[in-house]
Amino acid sequence: MVQLITKYAFYEVNPLQAITNYFDERLLNLLELMSEGVFIADLNYKVVFVNRAYCKFTNLEPGFIVGKNIYSIRPGGYLPELYKTKQPIYNVPRRVDDTDSYCDYLPIVIQDTLVGGLVIVKDALRVKELSTQLRERDEKISQLHSTVNEVYKATVRFDDLIGSRTGLKSVAALARKAARADSYVLLLGESGTGKEVVAQAIHNESTRKNRPFVDINCAAVPENLLESELFGYVGGAFTGANKHGKNGLFEIAEGGTLFLDEIAEMPINLQAKLLRVLQERKIWRIGSEKPIPVDVMVIAATNQDISQCIQQNKFREDLYYRLAVFVIDLPPLRERKEDIELLIKNFLDAQQKKRGRYIALGLDAAKVLMKYDWPGNVRELKNTIEYACGVVEGPEIGLQDLPQNIIKKSIAHFEFRKESFGLSLDKIVTDVEKQVLQEYLAAYGDDGAAKKKIAEQLNLSIATLYNKIKKYNL
Repeated sequence: MVQLITKYAFYEVNPLQAITNYFDERLLNLLELMSEGVFIADLNYKVVFVNRAYCKFTNLEPGFIVGKNIYSIRPGGYLPELYKTKQPIYNVPRRVDDTDSYCDYLPIVIQDTLVGGLVIVKDALRVKELSTQLRERDEKISQLHSTVNEVYKATVRFDDLIGSRTGLKSVAALARKAARADSYVLLLGESGTGKEVVAQAIHNESTRKNRPFVDINCAAVPENLLESELFGYVGGAFTGANKHGKNGLFEIAEGGTLFLDEIAEMPINLQAKLLRVLQERKIWRIGSEKPIPVDVMVIAATNQDISQCIQQNKFREDLYYRLAVFVIDLPPLRERKEDIELLIKNFLDAQQKKRGRYIALGLDAAKVLMKYDWPGNVRELKNTIEYACGVVEGPEIGLQDLPQNIIKKSIAHFEFRKESFGLSLDKIVTDVEKQVLQEYLAAYGDDGAAKKKIAEQLNLSIATLYNKIKKYNL
């Protein structure tokens, strides 16, 4: 094509020589590679260059076009207006010989002198196909976003929090402020106090409510997988990796909220990487050095004493201060007993709807539930009501329908208070210690992971805990 230009074009006047100097061989080769049709004309409308795409579009040979007046080949067009205004003209619809196109007219100005025009011709059919493809792509992206938002969806709102007007009033007020501030949040509280439901409520109160709410329990994912779950990886990053790579939860939560439950269980080396992400708002997939910007509100939670974790070098102090923009303490159920009655009513209503029959709570059973200290908090209370509704045969839950461990603990607590008078201090301490251990084992379980948690909660070494369990034959 460059040879054609030499042959037909650059032989007459200075403007043509100017075009020759301006459009050197490298630039012309780029124009030749374009999928849109391109031609260049001088001020006399004589064609000095055409690319292969234009020849294909017009079904004409280059030798029939170059050197000819463009209007003897393709009548009409906006070159006269272009030469008059010297301003680009875009997306002009044209129809010639039953073919539709859209044309862009661009002036060629060299040293403040107009020397010609460059015209880009886009096949209307191809433009429509591209528009259709773009529309289909946008629809797929929209569907994907809808699917992600549906799968990763927060269902709890502040109005759903039982006790938010009583024991949780201050918690709800601070949490609403955190939602409006769109800042990092750290939720502290014992297991079962409702940290995740508060996190969902914060998300639904924020401007991110229409985007994903993604949660992960850092203690439930093996250490060697947690990093890839959070940040993703590129294809072939490690043995067994998906060849196409994988999006991490930060990417899935884009524009929304990521809830990191049991954050204190995160390995210390991964905490450093998380800190970098929170500071720079970028992630790095495993196996890649290319950063990916992320816009995510992070809410973290733990049931451990975070100050103690920092002192024991289990949790990075700088990560704590990064997360602790809003620190919200959720009180245990034993400190807000006024909420127990409200919670029981709510759980009973749900069970009645589920089972399709009326179930009430008997007076004796209610007294036991109100007396109990609920070491497993709201979760334990919910499970207790579900159990009782599952075993009760009549319309009213009685003592016999409650879990035996709750009955024994409540009675033991009552009897201990009566019988403690007259006992030695050692005996009282021993009885209390045994009762506490029984309650924790009932609430958390007796496997290795549960005992580790109990030891941390009671500030005991695991060896001391095992010795006490053996001592009391628990």
